[in-house]
Amino acid sequence: MQFHAPLLQGILVKRYKRFFADVQLTDGTVITAHCVNTGAMVGLTEPGTTVWICPKASHSKGKLEFVWMMVEKHNALIGCNTSTPSKVVKEAIEQKIFPFLPHYPSWRAEIPLGHSRLDFCFYDEHKAPFYVEVKNVHLRQDQAALFPDCVTERGTRHLELLTELTQRGIKTAMLYIVQRQDISEFGIAGFFDLAYGKAAEKALAAGVTFMGYKCQLTTLEITLDPQPLTFKGVLFERGSQPLL
Repeated sequence: MQFHAPLLQGILVKRYKRFFADVQLTDGTVITAHCVNTGAMVGLTEPGTTVWICPKASHSKGKLEFVWMMVEKHNALIGCNTSTPSKVVKEAIEQKIFPFLPHYPSWRAEIPLGHSRLDFCFYDEHKAPFYVEVKNVHLRQDQAALFPDCVTERGTRHLELLTELTQRGIKTAMLYIVQRQDISEFGIAGFFDLAYGKAAEKALAAGVTFMGYKCQLTTLEITLDPQPLTFKGVLFERGSQPLL
């Protein structure tokens, strides 16, 4: 996924009201950028952190002129825009680089189901559906990416929906897209959200597939690494390693 305009470097002044981030650009100007990520963003919001923002696209309806895209920490770029993973996945599907999807001739995005919505549905030659929900991941502990970084009631509802579908004989998967390169595995941080952790255990027991992929990031584009990550499982103990 190439950015529609060059990213601008700045220093984070503060993030507030979930949706706003004040950023000081290299020329000293302070602007307010849209923070698409409504989560806790653990490890990414410390004032003084180097960040990268993108000018708003011409077709965007947002009032703010900039969108917060990345954080630079520990000599690595970390994507923080939660709208990016679905776009990256869509591009990977169109380019046919997902090894688990070669036999699905058709697909749709943003599928409404009951009171919820799932990101993708793939259909085989017999029109049998395969539902996939995508989650953005940024948090790292040692070599593992972890999700979630806070309580996510919406995420738990998605797991419960996938579990219900799987119990009805419908194929489903959770797809965790990690917007950083410095990891080799992923896991579920049940110590941040006990309900999500327990829902993940039930989903796994029911047969929901859990997959994780990392991204390659530059200030020009974000692309999916087609090599799947090792799954560590559901973790209810935080561990001694720092969260980065």
